Amino acid sequence: KSKRNELKGQHYFGGLYEGSQNEELWLEVAKYIDETYDMDFLERVYISGDGASWIKQGVNWIPKSRFVLDNYHQQKYIHTSVVHLLDSADDVKDMIQDAISFEDKKALKEVYRKILGVTENQNKYQQVLDAERYLLNHWQGIIIKNDNPDIIGCSAEGHVSHLYSDRMSSRPMGWTKRGVE
Repeated sequence: KSKRNELKGQHYFGGLYEGSQNEELWLEVAKYIDETYDMDFLERVYISGDGASWIKQGVNWIPKSRFVLDNYHQQKYIHTSVVHLLDSADDVKDMIQDAISFEDKKALKEVYRKILGVTENQNKYQQVLDAERYLLNHWQGIIIKNDNPDIIGCSAEGHVSHLYSDRMSSRPMGWTKRGVE
């Protein structure tokens, strides 16, 4: 009865893939995809996340893949950009969403110039600049998501919160690196 989407056939990869071991993670993922799906018929793999370099690196390892910025982080940065605007926050948020929907980078930059023009607090000013930079740095990942309505979301944040945090921090325990693996 829930309106939430359900992830079917999920498979988790996790561990300490430190530094160059990041390649091992993506090799494991690529192997799993190759063994689970018919690569001749697989049209596209979307790697969705917050845009961290280790996540984006997946497109170098997974055939037919493209990075898309997940909605959680996109909305987080938009909210950070406007929350201090109080009564006009929703209107400005709509302007940002419109610029993104119409894939108009120039309009997005203009909205941010206006936000920065009325932002007096130096810390908030820097947060708004960082949010604009974040959205622009992940612009291609935003556009790919816009152009593909089949991309309905990313469950990574929820899985991290419910699966890993439950084991690693919500019920604090001592873990060795070996235990984490």
